[in-house]
Amino acid sequence: MKPKSTQQQKKNSPRTAPRREDGQETRTRIIHAAGEVFAQEGFRASSVRVICQRAGANLGSIRYYFGTKEALYRETIFGAYHDLTERGSIKDEDYSGPASLALLKFIRLFMVALLERRRNFPYLPTLMMRELAQPTSVFNDLVRELFLPLRQQLATIVRREMGPGANSARVEENTNRILLLCIQFALCRPILERFPGVIPKTRPQIEALAESVHAFALHGLHEHTGHAHAPALTPSRRSVSVSCDR
Repeated sequence: MKPKSTQQQKKNSPRTAPRREDGQETRTRIIHAAGEVFAQEGFRASSVRVICQRAGANLGSIRYYFGTKEALYRETIFGAYHDLTERGSIKDEDYSGPASLALLKFIRLFMVALLERRRNFPYLPTLMMRELAQPTSVFNDLVRELFLPLRQQLATIVRREMGPGANSARVEENTNRILLLCIQFALCRPILERFPGVIPKTRPQIEALAESVHAFALHGLHEHTGHAHAPALTPSRRSVSVSCDR
């Protein structure tokens, strides 16, 4: 009996399953390509064909991995912010202990996420500016599912720092101000780059900026509670340990 030819062996052998990571790699390429295109063109004007071409994927890939263009857009934004907040341990950090140190922890983690790790998603600030100008349903979901829980964590810390007799409206106002003070350094970077001064790029520079924001926030909090001066940022506060990567 003649042995089977190589061609017959290939034909009869079970088909080799693709590596699991191949699908994930394709999915990741599509998300990053989509982020670039959505940032450049906006959601409505963006072409699925252009996204696939830029990702080096076939046209059916978006339907296969995401279902619709809308679902891809949602995943592009949500995936980036989940990576920034969850991997940065902002939600899981231990904020017990003195409220002023808890506030420093939160601000430092938040600013490292916004200014350092967001470099993995260079299209994100432009996408968010587009959402601020022309909000989509994704923006509402993002605020409700991601930003509001973070804000609630911060509000709890702010209330502790202001004291048990703090006015609830003041707590909410101050929480918003601290959040916006942190966010502006990410969203307003193109403006800040045209102003005199150093734009924080390295981890030490970002953490130094976080300490300045923290001191500024403390002053505002205690001004509203009737104290003449905010507590000084002592060496023990400056040396507080915050793990920004886990």
